[in-house]
Amino acid sequence: FRFIIWICVCTLVFLSLQFHDLIPAFMVSPDGVMFEFPSFTSQKEDKGSSGGDLHRFVESLKSRLPVEYHSRILSSAKSAVKPVWGCKADNINVSPPVDKFIFVHVFKTAGSTMRSFFDHYATLCPSKSYATLTSCTSIEPSSLNTSIWKPCVLKYDRKDGERHNLKQTPVPKENLHSYDMIGGHFRIGLMDHLDDTGSVNPRNRHLVFVRNAAMKYISGKVYIRTKAQRNLTSYDIICEIEEEIKGMIQSQEHHMKYTNYLLTPTQARQRQKESWSYQQRAQVVMQNLIDYNCTIGVVEDMTGSMEMLRKILDPSRQASDLFDAYRGDASIKANVSPLSSESILETLRQEYPETYNNLTEFVKYEQQITDFAMALYKLQRQVQNDGR
Repeated sequence: FRFIIWICVCTLVFLSLQFHDLIPAFMVSPDGVMFEFPSFTSQKEDKGSSGGDLHRFVESLKSRLPVEYHSRILSSAKSAVKPVWGCKADNINVSPPVDKFIFVHVFKTAGSTMRSFFDHYATLCPSKSYATLTSCTSIEPSSLNTSIWKPCVLKYDRKDGERHNLKQTPVPKENLHSYDMIGGHFRIGLMDHLDDTGSVNPRNRHLVFVRNAAMKYISGKVYIRTKAQRNLTSYDIICEIEEEIKGMIQSQEHHMKYTNYLLTPTQARQRQKESWSYQQRAQVVMQNLIDYNCTIGVVEDMTGSMEMLRKILDPSRQASDLFDAYRGDASIKANVSPLSSESILETLRQEYPETYNNLTEFVKYEQQITDFAMALYKLQRQVQNDGR
């Protein structure tokens, strides 16, 4: 009998070793997520991947979406990585042609870095114009179909290679029609209201960056606190996190800031009226990433993200040096934090396990969105590298 048990155990161990690599790092359960960083493959590995990986990525995404979305996952990924134009106004056959490339700046997801990138892109590629729009996540519903958008601020733009500091508020809606690229703090789908319909405009392409949810939360905490008070230490931040999360967990509240940007203005109003649960909010955000064919960038993989963007915005490699400057550890970074979020998270993991566990619980719905978006990012890179 003992011999039979021993054989069974050995068989299970063997099978687990054989199939370990087939388990996606981003798999989620209905009640939560595996709180782990995704395992990104290198560009060489991506190029050599088989069609089986596409199937695996699609199947993992299906587990988080209603049935009616299942047939659209792959087509959304293909749309998300199509080239939109070239740096020097070279003609690229895209159907339908892209009107605007829209960067939705989610707080603490490399947004300042990417706004700097688009500003530099519009300098090197003067045929393309760029504008930064801020303070627009709380746009008044009554403003959407009017000529003035309140309380939005048109911070600056670059046209014909020249930068103009504007700080224009409120924003005349007609002023936004002339830009090829718009980035900043506003909600996904906002630019659909430029033509007063509010329906999804297939000629607009959205770019969204995501980040490990705990790291994103800590980075936001560091940013806000160090702006208000200098000379704060990592220990000060940890103490504040401990105190804040304990009360939130006790009252069953969760950190959910993606919804400030990844729910449309109409959905945001509906959420307030109907008191959506955290899970409902997360679900709608994930569906929006498919509905809007969002190109996904990942803070933890800037190298892969910038390579994917290069193929979208500069397929003929006329501005390769610019994309190279924003990828990898030595990349250009804007608005760098004085304290390391990664170091604080690791300290919590090793020295404050209870607080760390509370933190993962506190951000679990944000992590669901991050995990889903990271899986979508992997699918998009696979599709792009396979040339499908």
